[in-house]
This record gives sequence, C-alpha cells and structure tokens, in this order.
Amino acid sequence: MDRTIVVTDEWVNSQLVPGMMRKRLQHLIKRLISEMPILSSWLFPVSLVTTYAEVLKIIKFELSTEEILLDHSKILECKNCSSAKQDLRPIIDRLTDFQAFMYMTEAYYRDHILHQIRAAVLGDYLLTQIFAFPQPKSLVNLVSELLDMDEEEVRRCWWIAALFHDIGMPIARLNENLEVMISDMVKAYELDFMLPSRSILNLQSTPKNTELLDLILNRFSGNVKELIKNASGLRGGSLDHGVIGALSLLATVSRNSRSTEKLYLEAAYAICAHSLNGLSLSFEDNPLGFLLVICDEMQEWNRDVKAQEPRGFRPLAQKVRLTKSMTLTLSEIEVHGKIVFEDQKGKDRCGFQFDKLVEDKRQNLARLSQDIPGFPSFRITLVDRVFHENIPITEIAKEIRIT
Repeated sequence: MDRTIVVTDEWVNSQLVPGMMRKRLQHLIKRLISEMPILSSWLFPVSLVTTYAEVLKIIKFELSTEEILLDHSKILECKNCSSAKQDLRPIIDRLTDFQAFMYMTEAYYRDHILHQIRAAVLGDYLLTQIFAFPQPKSLVNLVSELLDMDEEEVRRCWWIAALFHDIGMPIARLNENLEVMISDMVKAYELDFMLPSRSILNLQSTPKNTELLDLILNRFSGNVKELIKNASGLRGGSLDHGVIGALSLLATVSRNSRSTEKLYLEAAYAICAHSLNGLSLSFEDNPLGFLLVICDEMQEWNRDVKAQEPRGFRPLAQKVRLTKSMTLTLSEIEVHGKIVFEDQKGKDRCGFQFDKLVEDKRQNLARLSQDIPGFPSFRITLVDRVFHENIPITEIAKEIRIT
C-alpha cells in the first residue's frame, strides 16, 4: 500500500529527535491551561472550545515554522557518532563562516548547511523503509550486505557522509570566483596582464595529499582514477567540490590517525562520487553515494536561496525560500518525490531558472545505475507554477526517473 508524507522542517525535526515535537506540544498545552484557569476547570463553557482549538492551531504553526533544532555536532552525538563530532570539529566550527563568504561572492547561491541536515534526515528515513526486492527487506539491510557492515554502522556512515557532503563547496567556488574576478579586473584596466595558465588553486603533490588521494583512488578503477585526479586540481584542472570534500574529511580525521577507518572511508567514497561529472555511479559499487545523489537532488524544501545581486563582495544578502515542502510517496517498488515551486516573488528575486534546475538534476541523476532485482525505482516530479500579480498563468511539470 502506498504511503504519502509531506516532508517539511517539522517532519525533519521529528526524525532528528523522535517525540520531541509531541512532548513540546504537550508542554505548551499544559502551560496554556495553567495560565488560563477557566480552561483547567471541568465546567468551562462550550463556547470556549473553538477558541481552544484555534490556540492549538497557532501553537502547532509556531512549532512547524521553527528552524531545525539541532546542529551538526548535536546530530552526530544523538546518532551515536560522538567520536566523529570530535574528529570533525574543525570543519563544523567553520561551516557558517564559509557559507557567509559564499553568500557574499556568489551571484546565485543556495544554502548548504541546513541542506546537508535535511538531506541526511531524508536518506536515513529511506534507509529504514522496506522494499520488495526478491524478498522484502529494508534498504539499510541491503547496504549492510553490500558493504559488509552492520546496519547501525551503515547508518552512522550515512550521517557522516550526508552531513558533510558539501564541505568542499567553498574551495571549489573560491577558485571559480577568483578566476572570474581577476579576469574582470584585468579587462577593466585595458592593459596586457599575464593571467594564470592553470587554476589558481591546485592540490599540491605533498606526501600527505598523495596519501589521502590514494585512499580514495583505491576504491575506484580505470578511467575513474584519472577523472578524480583531474577533479582534485592535482593537474591544474577544475576543482570538484565532492572530491575536495572527501579529501578534506579524511585530512581532518587524519589528525587522530583515523583516516583509514572504514566509517570515514565509505563516507569519503560517497562524498567524492556525489557531484563528479562523468562518473557513472552504481548502487552495487557505492550504495551510499547513490543514495546521496538522490537525497541531494530531492532536498529543495525550505532551502534558502540568495536574492540575486551583481557579482562581487556584498553584505550578507536577503534570502528567499522557493518551496516549503515535498510530497513523498512510497510503495514497495517506488519512491516518488514531488516538488512544487510557486513562490513567484521569490523566484523573480533570485533569478530562478526552472529549465536549468531540471536539466542539472536530470544530468546528475542520469549517472545512477543499479542491477538488483526488485530494486525500487526513484521518481522526481518538478512543478513550476507561474503567477502574474497572484493570478496563475500556467503550470509546467517535468519528471525524472531513475529505474
């Protein structure tokens, strides 16, 4: 039987700390009753029932509009990853600083901090779901068999991979922005300057970098190794944020001599593969990377998008949110996410391009493949509702399937 849930931040909160929302609601109701003596009496007038119901609606609304309750550190602690919390402290401490820099320099930029949390919660939920296969089993059970890890370890590995899958973004974007800014500045002076013939930022061939890169390359073969080397900037090519993020993860935990632990290696493999153009990604070879791509592309609800400004260093820009929820429908044979963009003012302010969004997702999801009997199909429906002065003009729907 199909089951449908509306994925919002309230749902995310309930998944992060089960029962927290219910307990907080009960606490607020008790406080409300204690502060309104007439409601605490068994003899209160029936006319007040409507008012009481309305107050409950307001409380629920306030809870539903809260930001996510936990940060990366608290999530790792709650998910039995306390050691990872300490190992990755240098990255966690700088997340907001790096995001602020990117908001200042990117013409079109979307949040990558809460996005990682939301994607992590979505993936953890999907891991627990039962699908048909030849015999009904949970997705985490299948991943456990493929990776030869127990299910709890798989979920811990997932939380690390998903919570930090975009940590390489600031370095990759910094490289692109510096190149553009230098080029624009040189053009403005109309003089002959010597421009860098290679990328401004490159990975050095130091023993440490080479060792970390080898840890990742050992999992891949053939042309993929060359693809990863080029995407690392080792040869002066462009920097891929997934490859840089994977290397950064391993470099950070290597301070405590933990970079060769399977927990971190599997997380690094997933992070490395999730954004690498030209890399085909099979579920059998990299199940967590496969799941990471799907959750990364599905996570659009409540994602902050920078209101469009000219390129350059700017104060922290105003933000918009283009969609507040995703409708997720699951059966034993399919996972379907439906995302509707209908905030026209927000779309206009951030320079939203629906066709580009669809094409980017289509290209990334096209890299995925699997050959497991009974494996569920994944489907994403993207809907753009176009308005003019609050009057609907048209609705465009695009569907992407991963079978």
